[in-house]
Amino acid sequence: MWLSGLNALRKWVASQGHAQVPMDTVVPLGTTESNGDGGNGGTYALGAWVSEQRRAFRAGTLKAWRAQLLDELGMVWSVVDARFYKNLAAARGYFAVHRTLAAPKDASLDGVAVGQWLANCRKAGGLGKDEERAAERRRALERIDRDWNPPWPLQWQQRYAALAAVLDDGATLPEILPGVTVSGQDIGTWLRAQREGWQQLGEGQRKRLAELGVTPLPAAVERARARAAEGGSAAFDRGVAALVQYKARTGSVTVPRAHVETVVVDGQEHAVKLGVFLSNSKSRRAKLHADRLAALAALALEWAGPPPSSPGSTEAAGDVPGPPAPSDARVPSDARVPAADGNGAGAEEEHRARAARSGRRAQRLRELMRKHTKTELLRMAYARGLVPYNSPERWRKDEIASTLVDLEARAQQDENPAPPAEDRALGTT
Repeated sequence: MWLSGLNALRKWVASQGHAQVPMDTVVPLGTTESNGDGGNGGTYALGAWVSEQRRAFRAGTLKAWRAQLLDELGMVWSVVDARFYKNLAAARGYFAVHRTLAAPKDASLDGVAVGQWLANCRKAGGLGKDEERAAERRRALERIDRDWNPPWPLQWQQRYAALAAVLDDGATLPEILPGVTVSGQDIGTWLRAQREGWQQLGEGQRKRLAELGVTPLPAAVERARARAAEGGSAAFDRGVAALVQYKARTGSVTVPRAHVETVVVDGQEHAVKLGVFLSNSKSRRAKLHADRLAALAALALEWAGPPPSSPGSTEAAGDVPGPPAPSDARVPSDARVPAADGNGAGAEEEHRARAARSGRRAQRLRELMRKHTKTELLRMAYARGLVPYNSPERWRKDEIASTLVDLEARAQQDENPAPPAEDRALGTT
């Protein structure tokens, strides 16, 4: 009976070219008239028989001589493994072309979705639940590309592989300048960014680049040493710069805790967790150096203390470049109009004045947004004295318009300064 199954499998392999038999496969026993039965010897459930041989093999009950005969026919003992190694063969072909397994998800080769398959393998448990089998599969992938599943971003690995390929083809590092592209990737600009930001790279990334002969730019090394010597002041300065930019754009220093502000310092972008920075600075204000408290106070943070002022002026001496806060925010609290009588008429008048100013500001903002392009608004803001700090040309149109309204308000206030508080309280002008 067992030999009947073996003969049926032998005929299947001869006709199909492989021994991977689907579970529901049924084949005729008499496939030709030459076997003496007229070709109608009945049928045989070959798929079920092959499945039973696999079960016995896993259980260790399949006799050795039977396993050997099945191996000679190319028996597929594990369908899952067969699928893995088929995809692995496609991945090997992809690596031969691209010199990396850091394939995008939509990459394919010979009808195999290599990119998606590799992405699935990188997931937790993607190589299978059996630890021994998963380890063997991991080693098989590493034999093709040691960085098939890098601890750094996949896009970084793609740029690195492109650079390595260019160098393997005979290029030299001095020739790879910004603008040199490979498959649409500007590896020249990428390479310069790695050299400038050497200290921000992981140890493994620096090691990979060093293997290609890449070294950090001398200026980047010196800058890193200087920042280390500052004892953390660089991070504080970036936080202040982020708050300066945020205030210039919004006219406020009230920042949501989760807000992240991107600033450019020394030509390099930094994503500053501004809300966290302010929260930490406030909770540690008792331990902050006086200079740092003064820098924060100059930005109108009440908890940092009163802002430093110059004689004859209520404006902070260290005020930030760019548009000011709304004009009413610049009046000290002790200069607010007191109540003219017991009914608080003065406070009501001040409230109405503030509401009127807000209405005029909103109307002017809508007018600017409707009548002018972003380029025109930026040109008008520069004409009003906007300081080109932190790349205003990268701001949104509404941010530039808001800044322009604040600049116009400051100019108007400078032309028509507010009377002293005591004169306003008496109703004189």
